[in-house]
Amino acid sequence: MKRVLVVGAGPGGSATALALRQAGLEVVLCDQARFPRDKICAGGLSVAAQRELGALGVHERVLAEAHPLAQLRLFGPGGESWTLREARSVVLPRRRFDAILVDAAVRAGARLEEGLRCTGLVAHEGRTVGIRTATGELEADAVVVATGVHAARPGAALAPDAPGPRRLLAVERRFDGPFFDPGAMEMVYARDLLPGYGWVFPESRTRANVGI
Repeated sequence: MKRVLVVGAGPGGSATALALRQAGLEVVLCDQARFPRDKICAGGLSVAAQRELGALGVHERVLAEAHPLAQLRLFGPGGESWTLREARSVVLPRRRFDAILVDAAVRAGARLEEGLRCTGLVAHEGRTVGIRTATGELEADAVVVATGVHAARPGAALAPDAPGPRRLLAVERRFDGPFFDPGAMEMVYARDLLPGYGWVFPESRTRANVGI
């Protein structure tokens, strides 16, 4: 049986591990963190994302915990605004969303290696055959690097001239109170934030995730 190492157990890595297990491959899912763990993220899941979750068989588990939304409000740098109705998006904090996907991959038969930091890829005869860690090497027939904004790090030894990862900075905090509409997510493209943005994403009828 072909063995695949998936480096990074965020949504991309866990979804990949789950799909590979459903295809009958042996999968080892690695992450430097231990779950559950949080990530700075508004936590919104679009209709398209939910469609993919349905194909993986985890949509109902996500909906059981997610907060439903009916509108998306956009605020432009000139003070203009738009409201998109019937958005049908949902919000689920990354601590829970990522844990659901990791659990689904493990239930499907993937082996989870937590607290394992990948320091590089191992290649022989031009083909990637594993990863290097602080405690040694793990071999495989293929490696999927799903480490998000840190994607260039494991592959640096194989592509030393590739550009490094861009530095992305974000802050968030959760607030309780009546200051937001619990049925609408808001994205603010203020002039002094560009090319970044701000957000207010309800996680329940009484709590919102606010970030920049």
